[in-house]
Order: sequence, then C-alpha cells, then structure tokens
Amino acid sequence: MKWKWLLALIVLCLGAAAAPAAAEGNYEITVNVPLDGIVKYDSWMRLEVAVTSRDKPFSGTVELRKDPYRQQSRKVILKQPLTLQEGEKKQIFFDLPAEMMMNDWKLHLVENGRTVKSEKVRLPYPRDGIIIGVLHSGDSAFHFLAMNQPGPGVRAPYIVHNLSPELMPEVPWQYNNLDILALGGNDVSALGDKQVEAIKLWVKQGGVLIFSAGPDQPRVSERFSDLLSLKSHEHGKISATEGLRPYLSEKIIPSLDIPVYDERQPLFVSRKMGEGLFLFVNYDVSQEPLASWQYNAQLWQNVFQQHGIQNTLSNNMYFDQLGRPSLELSRQIPQVRTPDPVMMAGLWVLYVLIVAPVLYWLLKRKEKRQWAWAIIPGAAVLLSTGIFYLGKPMVVSEDVSYAVTKVRLLDKEAAEAMTASSFLVVSGGNFDVDTKPGTVAVPLSVGRNDYEPEGMVAEGKNSGDSILTFQNVPYLTPRQTVGFSMLRDTGQIETHLRVTGDRITGSIKNDTVFSLEQTYLEVGFQRIPIGSLKKGEGKNIDVKLESLYIPRQTFSEGEETPEQRVRRMQDDVLAYGSGNTIRIKGINQEPLSPFTLKLPHRDHHWNVIAQNVQLEPDANGYITYPFGMLRVDIHEVKGDFDSNSDGLWELSKGSATFALQLGEALQTAVQLTVPLDHSMFRPFEKEVFHQKSGKWMPLPRDKRLMLEKELREYLTPDGSILIRFSNPGEQRLALPMPYFQVEGKERKQND
Repeated sequence: MKWKWLLALIVLCLGAAAAPAAAEGNYEITVNVPLDGIVKYDSWMRLEVAVTSRDKPFSGTVELRKDPYRQQSRKVILKQPLTLQEGEKKQIFFDLPAEMMMNDWKLHLVENGRTVKSEKVRLPYPRDGIIIGVLHSGDSAFHFLAMNQPGPGVRAPYIVHNLSPELMPEVPWQYNNLDILALGGNDVSALGDKQVEAIKLWVKQGGVLIFSAGPDQPRVSERFSDLLSLKSHEHGKISATEGLRPYLSEKIIPSLDIPVYDERQPLFVSRKMGEGLFLFVNYDVSQEPLASWQYNAQLWQNVFQQHGIQNTLSNNMYFDQLGRPSLELSRQIPQVRTPDPVMMAGLWVLYVLIVAPVLYWLLKRKEKRQWAWAIIPGAAVLLSTGIFYLGKPMVVSEDVSYAVTKVRLLDKEAAEAMTASSFLVVSGGNFDVDTKPGTVAVPLSVGRNDYEPEGMVAEGKNSGDSILTFQNVPYLTPRQTVGFSMLRDTGQIETHLRVTGDRITGSIKNDTVFSLEQTYLEVGFQRIPIGSLKKGEGKNIDVKLESLYIPRQTFSEGEETPEQRVRRMQDDVLAYGSGNTIRIKGINQEPLSPFTLKLPHRDHHWNVIAQNVQLEPDANGYITYPFGMLRVDIHEVKGDFDSNSDGLWELSKGSATFALQLGEALQTAVQLTVPLDHSMFRPFEKEVFHQKSGKWMPLPRDKRLMLEKELREYLTPDGSILIRFSNPGEQRLALPMPYFQVEGKERKQND
C-alpha cells in the first residue's frame, strides 16, 4: 500500500509542476530598447515590453524584478497592471535611469499571485565615449567622424552608429542616449512630425545636431527650415579654397568647387539653441568631391573646435539622473521631527535601572515574586505603547509631502524640470500618487546601498498621465519618487551683462512666470546674492569678481544641527551642475511639483530656477570670460597629490600639471591672465608649456602669467594652456585651482 501512496504523491507533484510549464507556453514576452539599443550610463532609458496572449486571456501584472544577491537583501519589484484578451498583444514601458538597469533583471507575468511566464532581460551594455547617431540614406555618410578623436578633456573615442527612420523616438528625452545626431539625405524626409519636434526640443535641452543638405535636397531641408533661418536659397558652388580656408592650411586644400545648398552661405553655419548647438553643413557629406577626401578627419576636428561642438561635449559632464542631492533634501520633510535618541535611550535606562527594580522590590515585599514574570514585561509593553502613542504626534501630526524641483530655462517657450519628492503617510499601508501628463517618473525606496525602484506604475484617467502606487509601506516610513517633465511658456530672465576688468556689470529682468524669493548670480563657482526678484522686476548689477576662488564651506566643524543639515543640503542642490558657466539662479516655494499624493495632506515645495547667461561685449567690441568660467582640468600628476576638505589640492615630492581649456573663447582670445602672483602659488616652482618650441618655460614666483601676442604659440592642439606646479619638498603645500581670465574680440554670427 505504501508504494501506491508514494506513486500518488509523485503524480500530484508532477501535475503541480506541469501547470506553470503549460501556462508558460500561453504567453510570449519580447523586449526592445529604442534607438537600436543605444544606451548611455548617465541617461534614462525605456524598456519596451510586448506581451502576447496565445490561447487564454490574462489579467494581472507585469513585474520587473531584481532578485536579491544575498539572503539579507530585499527583492526589488516594479509593477505595471496588464489585461489581455485571447490572442491580443499589448506593449508597456518601463522608464528608468540606465544605471538602475545594469543589474540582473527578470520580467514576470503574475496572475493571482502566481508567475505564469518569466523572461530574463538581456540589455546591451552602456557605450563609452562620444555616441554619434547617423540618419542618412547615403552609404557611409559621416564615416569620417569615427576618425575624429577628441581632446583630453572629452571622453573618447567617437563611435558612429547608423540609424533608420523607424528607430527614431518620438519623445525628446530618449535622444539623451546620443551625444550627437547627424542627419542628411532622403531618410530625413521619412521622419514623422513628432520625431522632428522631439529632435528640435532635444537640441534645446543640450543636444548637438549636425544637418547636411546638398543642392538637390530642398525637401530634406524643409523639415528643419526654421533652424536654418533661410527664407530662400540659391543652389550653386563654392570654391574649396574659399570654403575650407578657415579650417585648414591652404597647402592641403584641393583646387575644386563644392556643390552647395546655398551659395550665399559658408560651408559650415552654427547656431546656439537653448543649451544645445545646431550645425548646418552646406553640402552633402555623402557626395564627392569631399565624401572620401583624405583630410576629412582633420577638417571635422577643426570644425568641431571652432564651432563650439567640442566645448559643448566637454561641458556635458556626467549627470546624476536620479538627482540624489534633491532626493536627499526631499527626505528632510518640514514639520517632521525625528525623536531625540538621547531621550529614547534615557527612558529605557530609567525603566531598566529604576522602574523594573522597584517593581521587583514591591512584589518581593508582598511575597508575590512569581508575578514578576508577567508584571515586569507587561510594564515594558505599556511603556512601549505609551511611547508609541505619545511620540507619534511629536514626529508628525498629519500626512505630508516635500518636493524639490530644479527648473532649467531653455528659452521663452520651454523649460526642463526635474523633481524629487518624498511622501510620509503616517499609517503606512497602500497609497497612490498622481503625476501630471508628460511626466516620466519612477517610484523609489531606500535600498541597502542606494535608491531602488519599487512600486506600481499605471495609466491615469487622462492621456499621458500616470498613477504611482506604493504598497505595504511600513508605519512612519517615507517613500520617494523622481521624475522629469517639460514646462511650456515659462518665459526667460532677460540679461545684459558684461565683464570689464574685475567687475561684472549690466542688468537683469525677471520675465518668467516665477517670482524669486532669493536670486543669485553664479560666475563659475562664485555665488553672488542679489536679493529677491519678483515677476517683471529688474535690477542693475555691479559686482567685483575674485581672481582666486576657494569653495564655500556651508557648515561648521562638529556635529550638525538639523537646520545646518538642511542648509548644507540646499546648497548641494544649488551647486550641483554649476561651474564653467555664468548662471542666474533663483529660489521659490511655489507648488511646481508634477506629483500629488491622493490623500488629504500638507505639501511643501522648494524650487531652484536656473538659466545660463551669455556675456555681451563691451563698448570696444571685446568680450571677457572671467575667472572660473572656463574649465581647468588636471592634465598630469606625479608624486604625492591629494585633495583636502577645504577644496584645495595638497602636493609634495612631485608636480601637478593643469590644462587651462579656452573652450568657447578659443577662436577670439587675444589675452589670457592667470593670477600666479597670489601668495598661495608663490611656494611652488611654476612652468608653462611653449607648444611652438615643445619646451617648458619657467615662470617667476611673484608675477602673474599674462599672454597676449604670443598666446597662440602656447596653445596645444586641443586648445589649452599647460601650467605645471612643482614641490620637491616632503612637506605638503596647499594648491588652489589656477583659474584664469580670457579677453577676446567680439564673435559675429556664424563665425
């Protein structure tokens, strides 16, 4: 009889195992990444998941899971609801920072708490270097860009990736997985209106667009005619000598004519668009005589340098797509008071040392010691319950949220906003958060080492909006979300600023829809307060600039108070992404967040509104780039070299070489000044590299470096000046960054 029961048990187990296996065959999961799978580590990415039901309907969730590596780790799950009829196919999206997708993820179809289908997510690894997407019908168009190597300040190498019209996204943020987009040929006319608008908006956000058109391509140019600023065009030819002379030596320029789209325009025309750059190439790069020319790489390297593309790529440094400084600040929710750990510990010490012994002594006197087994633990429970109910309103009395939003003004019509929000629902459990249409967001929880996606994302009632659901949240535990969106018709801050000597002067006017409670002018790493700036209000600016700048210390030594911690975190949010620019930044507390907790609650907001500023030339036609605006890189280090807590470098028994990048001032520079006469530089032996002779030239300890007529002799091929500081002694010496100032002639449009 025993063997019959054993056989029945085996049949039962096999049947239970066969049910999920049979269900697996009822569904199909396919995964795709837009832009032919191109992913950059410092961008967001979209995971397109298509689910097909073959033989039976489905009603459940699609879950993106990251299984724990260790037993102590949590299982991370991001969900989306899905309903399918028999034979139906639907597509859903998971939008996440690419850095989050670099782990082992699995997709699960879950119905009634049971996985009916699973699929391992296999993604291409993020690309390193400068990613150039090429959309052109010509064979090997823009192939020479792969040979164009950037300077030391830019990531390398250049990687050219050919695309087709159907692979081009219709939302701007997905193009952030490219550094450069190069268009031309008949494939451009195959782009849809949404794709074209997405590309234009991406350029405003900081992208680089190269557009090539020849004399026989009027339909191609029509798609981007508003960027070309050409009311009409005249097909014709331009001599190579005339067109290429600004970029190459006449010795290598061929004697021939180049067919062009408009003979009235130069071969290359650049235009600044918001934070990005548009370069019009006035000939078809896939056609001879230049398509296979042996000096193409050299030509395009100089084009990139002279038209500011190389500088734009250099300034597009790694950007934290989670916005961690904003997330950390959002967790400091106003009106939420963390219990004093000293008081909590004191209560327990009081119980252990006084209450429990007194209870035991009283029971002993009444000869009821056996009751101690119940009364003393019971008193502990009562104490814990009392702390819980009395302490709860001391932490927070109602549900609350705190949103930190950074707005980047691109032009009068558009602004980019990134928001980090924290929600504290006192009782925990399940709750929903509404998002405004067009917002890309992910629900988060704090994991073992970093933020992790956790929650459910579902479509909202209106087109384009969504609902974030947090489930099984513990009592008094905050949850976060981060996302970005575009704001329309925000206006701009009108600026007229110029630098003369060591002062920045001019005027600013707030023509935005925001009132600014406090406004700052940032020049490099210097932050100058200029007070409040209401809508429509203007102010005159006349401020002295420092030639040597030591980073701010926003907190004192020792333990921080809660107020000091908040101020330091606010400063981190303000400072993040600054440097090498002149910016206007303002703060307000208006409700700009795209997230709304669907419960009665009190909401708090803290916003930073930022806009880059273009300096104007002075009355004599000269434009000055002040100290701290142009980038300084560490080129080479020897010996003992490290940074300290004061934002300085410490050097002993070696040398440090800095590269002073002229960047956007490269083509106009007539004078460069470095304040090497400052007392902090004097202890070092100083040298500057003379590129023309290939030798290091010693510099006096007590004089500043000033290069004028001989400036071009010192420029390296990548457009920088190299300065070396040496300290052969064993004692460490503090070394600040050698910020510099450049004066140049006014640049004309399309130079």
